[in-house]
Order: sequence, then structure tokens, then C-alpha cells
Amino acid sequence: MLTRQFLIYVAVGVLCATIDLGTLQLLLITGSPPTQAVTIAFVLALVCNYLFHLRLTFRASHDGATLLRFLVLVLLNYGLTLGC
Repeated sequence: MLTRQFLIYVAVGVLCATIDLGTLQLLLITGSPPTQAVTIAFVLALVCNYLFHLRLTFRASHDGATLLRFLVLVLLNYGLTLGC
């Protein structure tokens, strides 16, 4: 049985991926350089992902340690994104 939290987690992930890809495509179509477009789309999706998961999925309050762990993982992900 799928829990409510899992379904929200998946929905937030799909929404943030859509924000990322949609922003990327929009920026590329309007002539932004690829690295700039990837960076802007990535940061926008990152902020949405963090805030939506914080408030909707986990119903938590902001915590500096949580943000730091999240940012470390994001930096690793960003490096992989640029490398692909």
C-alpha cells in the first residue's frame, strides 16, 4: 500500500522535474547559452524541491543542518548534470 507521504514525494519530484525541464527548454528556445540555461533551471527546480518537500512531504520547519545536507547533495547532482 502506498502511503500519502510517498505519493506526495513522487508528485513533488515530478513537479520539480517539470519545472526544471520546462525552464531549461524555455531558456534554450529564447537563446540563452546552454550552461546558463542549465544553471538557472537547476537552481529554480532546487528551490522548489527543497521548499515543497520541506513543507508538503515532510511537514518540517527550516533547519540549517538539513539545508546544508541538501545543498551538499545538490552540488554533487549539479556536477553530474553539467558532466552529462
